Amino acid sequence: MGLEGVYGSYGMNGHVSNPKRGVPDPWGRDTTKNWRSAGVNGASNIPLFLDCTWLGGLPEDSDPPPQYDGDCHFGLLGTNIQGFCLDRHNEGINGLFLDDEQRRIIFDVLDKPTAAEVLEKVD
Repeated sequence: MGLEGVYGSYGMNGHVSNPKRGVPDPWGRDTTKNWRSAGVNGASNIPLFLDCTWLGGLPEDSDPPPQYDGDCHFGLLGTNIQGFCLDRHNEGINGLFLDDEQRRIIFDVLDKPTAAEVLEKVD
């Protein structure tokens, strides 16, 4: 996945950063809703680092889920949710959350076909 020979292992949630307020993001992102510290409500549900196919990503509520195990699209800012949805550790991934807890996360992408199986069905 990604650029040939370039891979990630753990990726950072791109929404957990503390850019200077009032300074425009060079990529045009809205950073006003970023989590700028670990001391926020719901810290136990906000991932900081997760297993990832790249260096990180910017998952959004509007991101489509992967169509198959290994489906990942790269943009200017890395991956979106697809980069974090992979079968890395026995049908799931590991994540570190803002409350310093590590947990296993299981995604419902594992019943989907692999990329090779999808390509076999293409005429």
